[in-house]
Amino acid sequence: QISVMSATAGFVVSGDYAWCLMVAAIMALQVLLQGFAIGRQRKRVFSKEFFAKNFPKEAYPKGGYPDMGNGKYGQKLSMADWKAFNNYQRAHYNYVEGVASAITLELICGLFRPGVAVVLGLLYIFGRMIYAFGYRSAGPKGRTVGAITIDICLVAFLYFTFTSAFAAGGGVDGFLSLIKATGQEFGVQI
Repeated sequence: QISVMSATAGFVVSGDYAWCLMVAAIMALQVLLQGFAIGRQRKRVFSKEFFAKNFPKEAYPKGGYPDMGNGKYGQKLSMADWKAFNNYQRAHYNYVEGVASAITLELICGLFRPGVAVVLGLLYIFGRMIYAFGYRSAGPKGRTVGAITIDICLVAFLYFTFTSAFAAGGGVDGFLSLIKATGQEFGVQI
């Protein structure tokens, strides 16, 4: 148990919830590592040699920026390099698109069900590894097992998060009580 106090507020982080924080941090690290993987691909396909051959009059833009694989530079890639680059790119972007939801659900679910949140978070991380490996090695069809794992985790996260928050808030009676109290704050009788 860790207590954090300031002049205006304080809170206590239980040992169990600390593991939820660790899982959320691992998710953030994992998405960064995905970025490094696409960075290596970028350097490979958009090399100095590539630019000397295809754009000899242009200054070498290190890594081919701002091309994200479908622009002016990407059009000159071989089909194999274009597919490989874009498969890496999609594996990373898909994680970027979903990481905020995953971390949010990890942290909220963990407030009520830390053990469940840790297990689901670790399964989500594992699913992301499978997804990225599959997408990078076999394209969109290679992501299926990882995508199913991720989706099952997200649905379970949503279920446990909503049911736990609903119960902690007192269910329907608690919600109605909150609405009445809020109305009274503004002078409205509900």
